[in-house]
Amino acid sequence: LIMKINRKIPPHTDSRIKSTINFYMKTENCVTKFYDPRVQYPKKRKILNQKEGFLFDENDLVEVESFIAKPNEAWLLDVTKPHAVHPMGPMKERLAITLGSIKSYEEVYQMLKETNYV
Repeated sequence: LIMKINRKIPPHTDSRIKSTINFYMKTENCVTKFYDPRVQYPKKRKILNQKEGFLFDENDLVEVESFIAKPNEAWLLDVTKPHAVHPMGPMKERLAITLGSIKSYEEVYQMLKETNYV
């Protein structure tokens, strides 16, 4: 799939996939943040295009990891964990090719390791 983003993306989990490899073309100086719940039952809701995934209330989460992708980089993400995209300034368009998988982050990581891609 092609991922085009032109604004902040709130904390969410993805639908139908467990992991993705994002091949970044335009990054717009954004931070991708990953979160753990701060409370036992974080507030969450669905939007129309979500099946299994949720949007989360950022106040119920604590940031545990983050990265700033650069053009021509590829990142393997565990999209079962709440994650968000925060622009660090004005934003036009963030663009990436995404390769989503129903395999877990660990399974995809092991495949990449076995084939010498990590």
